[in-house]
Amino acid sequence: MHSGHVREYLDLPADRLVVCAVSFGYADPEQPVNRFRTERAAVDDTVFVVGD
Repeated sequence: MHSGHVREYLDLPADRLVVCAVSFGYADPEQPVNRFRTERAAVDDTVFVVGD
């Protein structure tokens, strides 16, 4: 809904997507999908600060 504002603020080109997801609740530990783990990139490799 606000991706246009975010895109303008971050000066993102049209070929880049703005994506955000939030999950609420508790994982069911009995479900196999909730035991799946992936490797994570370091914060320094993925995050940059724009502005102050």
